[in-house]
Amino acid sequence: EVERGCTPTRHFLQTTRPMAAAATTRTEVLVIGSGLAGLAAAVAAQEAGVRHVTLLEKASKIGGNSSKASSGINAAVDAEDVASFVDDTLRSGRGRCDAALVRLLCGRSRAALAWLGVDLDSATRLGGHSAARTRRSLLLAAASPCGGQPPGCFFFHGCHP
Repeated sequence: EVERGCTPTRHFLQTTRPMAAAATTRTEVLVIGSGLAGLAAAVAAQEAGVRHVTLLEKASKIGGNSSKASSGINAAVDAEDVASFVDDTLRSGRGRCDAALVRLLCGRSRAALAWLGVDLDSATRLGGHSAARTRRSLLLAAASPCGGQPPGCFFFHGCHP
C-alpha cells in the first residue's frame, strides 16, 4: 500500500490509497503541493522533529511546477553579490515585491541551494539578473530522462522510482 523512494539525503512516502482513505490519516504537519517548496517544507518539518508529515499532491506524480521550470534555480554568486541580487529582484518586480522578503530570499539563497544537496555545476545570466545566478546541472541534464530539464526535475526524478 505504501511505496518508498529516496535520494541519498531525502526520503518520502507515496500512498496508493484512495483519497477518502488518505484523508483520514493523522498528521502533525500537512504540506499541500509537491513542488520544490512543498518538498522543502516537508523535509524541514521532519528535520525540526515533526514525526508525522503528510505531503498532499493533486497530480499523479510529485514535482509540481518546479519540475516544469525552464531555467534553473537562482542564488547569489557569493556574499558580495547579495545586494546586487536584491536590487535586480526589486527592479524586476516593478514595485510589487515585499523588500524585506526579497532581502531574506536573496540573503539565504546560497544556503538554500546548498541545503538541497544537488550539484548544480553551471551558472548563467538570465532574465533581469546582472550576474550569472541561474544554476543548473549540465551533467545531470545529459544523463536525465527529463531531457535536459532544470534542477527540480533531477531532484524529483531521484526521489521517485
